[in-house]
Amino acid sequence: MKIAQVIIRFWPAVGGAEEHVLEISKRLVRDGHEVTVYTSDLESEVPWKKLIDAPSEYNRIKIKRFKAINIPHYPILKGLKLDDSYDVIHTYAMPKSYTDYLVRKYKNVFLSTVGLHLHEDPRKKSVIGKLVRKALIKIYYALVGNSTLRKARIIHCFSTSEKDYVRHLGIKNKIQIIPSGVNLSDYKKGLNKGYLLFLGRIDRGKGLEYLVRALKGTKERLIIVGKDFGYLEELKKLVNELGVRVEFKGYTSEIEKKRLLSNCKALVLPSKYESFGRVVIEALASGKPVIATRTGGITDIIKENLVDYGDVVALRKAIINPIKEKIDLKKYDWEEVYSKTLKMYKALKDSF
Repeated sequence: MKIAQVIIRFWPAVGGAEEHVLEISKRLVRDGHEVTVYTSDLESEVPWKKLIDAPSEYNRIKIKRFKAINIPHYPILKGLKLDDSYDVIHTYAMPKSYTDYLVRKYKNVFLSTVGLHLHEDPRKKSVIGKLVRKALIKIYYALVGNSTLRKARIIHCFSTSEKDYVRHLGIKNKIQIIPSGVNLSDYKKGLNKGYLLFLGRIDRGKGLEYLVRALKGTKERLIIVGKDFGYLEELKKLVNELGVRVEFKGYTSEIEKKRLLSNCKALVLPSKYESFGRVVIEALASGKPVIATRTGGITDIIKENLVDYGDVVALRKAIINPIKEKIDLKKYDWEEVYSKTLKMYKALKDSF
């Protein structure tokens, strides 16, 4: 098959959706399919930052990059155009201008709702900013988004919460849930060296302020691993004010990340929203408890150690004595995720 993957950012940009597209695409080309990723020249959207090095190919995956125009919450890929030869066009995320365009332009569109904006932007500090954000999202779905969902041939949701929201918008069929994946064999159980671990973007929306505040009055030590998305200095200031034990590792290698996972006391993911939360699977595969917010795809994976976003008291209680769960992780292995995705691609192709 000839497949187009369309996403706002792609390797070497990092993120959950970026990793998902990369892993699925690697397996597609391995099995003889032709894959082209259509994406932007961005490393990140918040802050708005361009890639220094933007390769046009990776591991036989073709990459076509377009200049991104910064329209808040609705970036445009300038000059984006696909030919009519693709068997499947897989577009990621809403609201995105390219998703709305592709669904109307082509009939063979497979839409993933990863990053579906169901919540106010946690980067907005002011009450007015949050209210404006909510209003814009409602207007978008009323005028454009609902129609996009109706026109897409298949809607892929990463979690039950995304599926429920799509159904709430009036879409009752053509929805399939397939989670993201992990190479389970890459993760090994290690020791408990007593530190808490956060892995992810250093971003206001990840709830790190509340995690740092939850450390106050405890002897817990936290290691934070991830790239700065414009929030690092403010977070460091809060750490100094509270006098808590936090170590910032920056962005580390995969080997170091896995070592930290295998030896931590627990992974903590206190985000405002997670479409899936692959790092949760990575921690569970390493034999570690996970403490996370009751949101998005997280609740499909774990049932223990769930707290409400911003609840510092509940978070403090959970990090002191986390409960370890036993979960069957087989459905989260990348090969299983890929097999289900390929089956959907073939079903879409055969429907024409």
